[in-house]
Amino acid sequence: HRRTEESREQLEHDAKQLKESVVSKTRFIRHLGHELRSPLAAISSFSELMLEGMHGDITVKQEASLQRIMANAQSLLELVNDLVDQAKAEAGSLELKLEAKDLKVFCEDVLESVKIEAEKNGLKVSCLLDEEELICEIHEIRFRQVLINLISNAIKFSKQGGKLEIRVHRKGELAFVEVEDDGVGISPADQRNIFMEFH
Repeated sequence: HRRTEESREQLEHDAKQLKESVVSKTRFIRHLGHELRSPLAAISSFSELMLEGMHGDITVKQEASLQRIMANAQSLLELVNDLVDQAKAEAGSLELKLEAKDLKVFCEDVLESVKIEAEKNGLKVSCLLDEEELICEIHEIRFRQVLINLISNAIKFSKQGGKLEIRVHRKGELAFVEVEDDGVGISPADQRNIFMEFH
């Protein structure tokens, strides 16, 4: 009985330390995110001002370089935000505010935002829906993030002249959104890792 009690106390102690460690890690990552966002925003702002000619005329080559700087700053900002979100999720403090949205309108809007990039890669883009209207409770920002990640991967790994298809359908009380492309796919070995952190 004494050994059991000692083991229980040790487990409680370890659990408390683990919780404190997660909280400290989350606090550190949120602070880091805050510190990184400011210079990244400044890089984007100054690049935008230069593109608008606020600091004098720029050449075509300089314009292309500035656009690349802005695109990379935005990519870094998205990585920082993902890192902060990951830490919040681990700490159980990531809040989801669900709202009723028409999935047809939502998916078409998301697809429209990446359509130019897809068409630049020669992809045929389509959105297929079983129903004219499908109202669903979603967290708009998070769901948009997930969809754009899936669509961006589909664009990145598809061949020229391929297809990109979003399908929305209902199964009972649930709504399903599927993103399909005809790219190379994910190897069986890598499929085991796709839901691991940062894979």
